[in-house]
Amino acid sequence: VAPENTLKVVREREHRCKICVIGSGAGGAVAAARLAQAFPGEVTILEAGSYLRASEFTQSEPDMIAALYKDGGMQISMELNMPVLQGACVGGSTVHNNGICFDLPDRVVADWKLKDASLDSAKLKESAQRVRQRLNIKPIPETVIGPGSVKFAEGANLLKQNGLDQGRIKSGPAWFELNFDGCVGCGYCNVGCRYGKKLSMLETFVPDAEKYGATVIANCKAQCFGIQDGRAVGLRCTLDDQHDFYVHADYFVVACGTIASSLLLLNSGVKGPVGKGLSFNIGAAVSAEFPEPVRGYDGVQMCGYLEADGYMLETLFNPPALFAMAMPGWFMEHFYNMQRYAYLANGGVMVPSAAIGEVRTPPPVVGRYLPGFSYSLAKDSTTYQALKDGIRLMSEVYLAAGAIRVMPSTFVDLEFRAGDDSEKIAKMIDEKIQRAEDLYFASAHPQGGNAINRDPDKGVINENLRSHALHNVWVSDASVFPTSVQVNPQLSIMTVADYAAGMMLAEISS
Repeated sequence: VAPENTLKVVREREHRCKICVIGSGAGGAVAAARLAQAFPGEVTILEAGSYLRASEFTQSEPDMIAALYKDGGMQISMELNMPVLQGACVGGSTVHNNGICFDLPDRVVADWKLKDASLDSAKLKESAQRVRQRLNIKPIPETVIGPGSVKFAEGANLLKQNGLDQGRIKSGPAWFELNFDGCVGCGYCNVGCRYGKKLSMLETFVPDAEKYGATVIANCKAQCFGIQDGRAVGLRCTLDDQHDFYVHADYFVVACGTIASSLLLLNSGVKGPVGKGLSFNIGAAVSAEFPEPVRGYDGVQMCGYLEADGYMLETLFNPPALFAMAMPGWFMEHFYNMQRYAYLANGGVMVPSAAIGEVRTPPPVVGRYLPGFSYSLAKDSTTYQALKDGIRLMSEVYLAAGAIRVMPSTFVDLEFRAGDDSEKIAKMIDEKIQRAEDLYFASAHPQGGNAINRDPDKGVINENLRSHALHNVWVSDASVFPTSVQVNPQLSIMTVADYAAGMMLAEISS
């Protein structure tokens, strides 16, 4: 039985504290824990979603997706063509993600510096080390590596050994580092770890903050700041989707998650480039059928990866419901493909998009759901081409590993068979995928919208992660990234959150 962390929940109409942290995910929880240690009993964490204990994670996909994901997993772009998965529970996306941990790449930090978003590299590394130590980050144990990931590694190595990758594989294949401790390999990472073995914010930094007296208020959605003389003097929220709830604090940390953080600032009337420069790590799935049972469900969902020029290939094997959502084919064809579930391996290509998306406040329409962000793959030609290139390489990897057919997730009839060579695969992709709408693509890694920049006309927050417009508000989630970090961003977000808390403490003390 997983240890259960008792979180205090208050049910008042008004609340006062010294520091209010809005959001309990990777950005909010890490910042809150460090701030609570400095100011015991004076920090409050707000979370729009519910608080569920690990023992309440049932491994029922429909129930857990509805309970743990924003909009029940149905959040989608204004163009209605890109689902974006985010968390909506205490612990945020760290509760249902795959625990993958990449350090914030030095090349990305250097690029940000050129864009007038200079962060202290030494302090960033100190923050990363603190997070790594707390989360027990280490390579995935061989005992829980999924069989489908083994197929992926075998195929990639064969391509490299025979020179058939044509130099496209820059590094790897390799196994991920994860924030797991004692993983049992059940394969249900994406619906919450009922065994408490994933060291999400729910199991680590949220309880750490509570240990220092922090209060957690769940089912509390931040709506807008009250602003006076360049300071946030209060925060209006909705509690339990029923009544207004007001928080008064000396300082605020915005960590609602990319998209929601920008919407909060927009709803508060904050000026500047709020919501601009939204980017994503965009994924497109590829499934492969083998002649013998693979049993890809027997182990951790995501285990291996390789790096190519402009994209990454990563393995992923979902439980049946999530798997079916990305499975190509219509009607009986789709039914047949899912009947081959035990014979399938699955992975995908992940491409960092250009920062051309935007968060916008949707118009109020009673009874209708309206998305709050926009991104067009059709206007991002480099990302579109990289997705096609990645699908090609992933297909070659699986065929080299012995797959009898490979099925990219597309809205067109596209399938590769054993014996198809690289040139034929490339030709078929170009013939069949002629526009962005032919691809099924999604993201779980939105970034940007409140970019760091020393110039208030170009960024929403300064290099100390404090708002240009609101002098007692800091932002500590992925919305501060000027560009995509190009890797799975969990550890990068936590690193920047710890860094932001340090900057905030320095300013408060001075």
